[in-house]
Amino acid sequence: MSSPELDYLYSLDHGAMKLGLERMRTLMEALNYPYRKFPSIHVAGTNGKGSTCAFLSSILQHAGYKVGLNTSPHLVNFNERIQINATPINNEDLAQLIQEVRQKVEEEKIDITYFEFATALAFLHFARQQVDIAIIEVGMGGRMDATNVIRPLVSIITNIDLEHTKILGDTKAKIAQEKAGIIKEDVPVVTAEKDPSVLAVFTDRCKERGTILYEAHSRVTIEPLSSSLESQTFKVTGSFTGTFATKILGSHQQQNIATALAALSLLPRKEWDITTKAVEEGLKHVRWPGRLEIISKNPLIIVDGAHNLACVKELVKYLKTIKYNKGTLLLALSDDQEKEAILPLLVPHFQHVIITQGSHRPRNPQELLPLIQKHCKDVEVESNIQQAVHKALSKQGDFLLITGSLYMIGEAMVEMRKKI
Repeated sequence: MSSPELDYLYSLDHGAMKLGLERMRTLMEALNYPYRKFPSIHVAGTNGKGSTCAFLSSILQHAGYKVGLNTSPHLVNFNERIQINATPINNEDLAQLIQEVRQKVEEEKIDITYFEFATALAFLHFARQQVDIAIIEVGMGGRMDATNVIRPLVSIITNIDLEHTKILGDTKAKIAQEKAGIIKEDVPVVTAEKDPSVLAVFTDRCKERGTILYEAHSRVTIEPLSSSLESQTFKVTGSFTGTFATKILGSHQQQNIATALAALSLLPRKEWDITTKAVEEGLKHVRWPGRLEIISKNPLIIVDGAHNLACVKELVKYLKTIKYNKGTLLLALSDDQEKEAILPLLVPHFQHVIITQGSHRPRNPQELLPLIQKHCKDVEVESNIQQAVHKALSKQGDFLLITGSLYMIGEAMVEMRKKI
């Protein structure tokens, strides 16, 4: 979609780090507090936020509920950020909402950021469409994130790792403090984190807020049974018990599933009816594009928006579980990614590397060239993403992996649809 409304939205500063909730609260008051018109689940964490949101949304939808889903960033179209029952907002509704919110922003003279504006659009859409529940993903951090005006039924903090250290802090404990900012009085909290020092931060915050911290693995146990390029199967015991399968790949997703199920088990039973069948169907039919997604089996083409070191570790772990011949890596990194740690871990698995860049906070490919050449002799730079995809498809051999930047992944997927 290209329109004057989206042009205005994109004109707002994507990179603006204006901490504080004052602007968002002012806008919410002007819009008559749309987030108060639907219950919600709030999801923060370093990795797994989006996948956990997708699992929650799909299971609740298959339980018969009308479910809003607000995530970020998008892969291809902005509309992906605002979905109801897995269907993105249509262009007409989006354009109308942008006009309405822009009018309030200008009337109130709010120096709004792109993410605050986008969050307001989601809240207003969900309220207008009268969703039964909304799954709201934190953008970054938690305490000062625009989504933190809501009071959810359950709060989730998936895990903690080093990310955005210039903003959130340079230790896991400092980052945990920021993420714990979503914890609210009498709202139960679920986490998959197991680091005692991080759990201590969450426990202290829960005591301050008069609520309870639940560790996902203590409520839900998952035993892997089998995996393939099509799906993975596992046995679940605890809050929900049964044998389930999902097309979302990677053993790390089992932790995200356990977190989602633990959170769902905390919803009031009198108000929410979530059956084992809903869990089975929800996990079976969930989609989360661009995350360990198999685009083609012959040749094998995988795209994965591994955006930090922890994600790359999971990606490499997955590569070790499948059979493939060393092929081509199409790689782009953002300017805040840990290149010194990521490159030695990932690059040696490939015989040919093409370095490119995405459209958002890209790291100069030429900067990466000498670092990559330490681990692979056959390396070339192609900054133009369309040309990079063309080269990668022509040189892929038996295997092509496209990874490193979620923004690049989306652009590459658009180009690949034209060619395969």
